[in-house]
Amino acid sequence: MSKPMTGWWWIGGRMASHETKEEAAVRNFKRETRLELPQNRFKLMAIFDYRWKDRAQSPQEIGCHMLGYTFTVELTAMELTSVSANLEQKEYEKGAGLFAFDRERLVREGVVSPILDLYDHVFPHRDEVECGLFKLVSSDARRDIRELEFRGSAFQDFFIKDASKPLGQHFHREKFEIFCFPDGGGTIRTARVDATGKIVGEIKQFEIGPGFVIRIPPYHTHRFDLTPNTRFVAFSSKPFDAGDMIACPIAID
Repeated sequence: MSKPMTGWWWIGGRMASHETKEEAAVRNFKRETRLELPQNRFKLMAIFDYRWKDRAQSPQEIGCHMLGYTFTVELTAMELTSVSANLEQKEYEKGAGLFAFDRERLVREGVVSPILDLYDHVFPHRDEVECGLFKLVSSDARRDIRELEFRGSAFQDFFIKDASKPLGQHFHREKFEIFCFPDGGGTIRTARVDATGKIVGEIKQFEIGPGFVIRIPPYHTHRFDLTPNTRFVAFSSKPFDAGDMIACPIAID
């Protein structure tokens, strides 16, 4: 609740000039939870450098700079119950308590980026097998699109019904794409663009058919003119992000 760390946060506070970082962790934890633990229960996990647009003291709008020592502590079931019931009411919402969460929930709640940074540092991602089904996400007179998103990538399946209008006509700054054509075909045109989306390279043309695969890197606009009943599968190195799909038509004389 207190600036600058409003919203979701972890337990913490300032370090006095006469304290070690471990002593400050013990004192601040006790102040905010009424639970005193020995220093050896606290494990230093990270040192973060923060720059905030505001601060708790007046004038609040001038901002502040902090160096934060971040510790973790594992509590017993009894300690969790005690802490949840005794959080400092001046800084935490009444009745909020402590609760379990995962990264997906942090993202949904829109937490500030240092929270996600710390979560990723304490709980580093380890690859696991992922499996799912293509789901129909879009269907119109031109095409059907089925999609499956993984944690860090995505697959799409396209079926072309009306070939009177081109597909694509955009580029990405963040991801590359690989397109595989099991059925049908047509013409693909690509061109390199600069950071503003201006075409700066020659327009290249590829005639593709069943079995063809094409890889399109970032900063390359692309236009697909495909025959009806063409089916292709697209692999994206990142999940779909509307902000990373920048319109950039390729005109045909």
